[in-house]
Amino acid sequence: MTKIEICCDSINSLKKSVDMGVSRIELCSELSVGGLTPSYGFIKEALKYSKDIPIRVLIRPRAGDFHYNNFDIEIMKNDIYEVKKLGVEGVVLGIVDNKGELPITKIADIVDSANGLSMTFHRAFDLLKNPKIQINNIIELGFDTILSSGKQEKAIDGLIYLNRLKKYADNKILVMPGAGINHKNTAKFIQNGFKWIHMSAKKKRDLNKKNKNIFLDQEICELDENILKKVMKLIKTKV
Repeated sequence: MTKIEICCDSINSLKKSVDMGVSRIELCSELSVGGLTPSYGFIKEALKYSKDIPIRVLIRPRAGDFHYNNFDIEIMKNDIYEVKKLGVEGVVLGIVDNKGELPITKIADIVDSANGLSMTFHRAFDLLKNPKIQINNIIELGFDTILSSGKQEKAIDGLIYLNRLKKYADNKILVMPGAGINHKNTAKFIQNGFKWIHMSAKKKRDLNKKNKNIFLDQEICELDENILKKVMKLIKTKV
């Protein structure tokens, strides 16, 4: 049966996802900007409610690109040390330089901090100039999963490329589709034999609709329970 990893940036979303039977949580903050490293307190609280479902923590020190300098690298290493103490199952991270290459030395430095944790290389993978060539390097660095949208904004539009990646990976590393996956297209990924699917099932909530306050003129994301329920139903019926 295909397994679902859900991205959560609140305890409410995590609890609902766990109750609906997801297989793994990617924990982050600020889903509205693509996710950032969650706080120590949030991770600690999340572990109370995860009911032994594995949690992988996103290690992303700032919004924007994935071209990290030495200060960013030190922050990421420090965050991994702290995350590791809490006892999570793994971490999610990715780095690409401004030429679209994999900065192996920098990543190896970070990976040393994550020794003993499972690791996902996130969608920074889709920014690599030659992603197929880099798969072996990512495997050698110790990652067990690559999260990819198939170099498209939405994974369903990158399905052909994702299938090529899966074939090229040859079960040496898991290729996990993610980006824009919902109840309308989940069946396609199941039918194409993907063992894991990543999704956020998010919807936006405008804070300023109820609070006419200049400090709340922003949008935040929250779990769309209806989407996740429909996806889990598809998974359980083995479409």
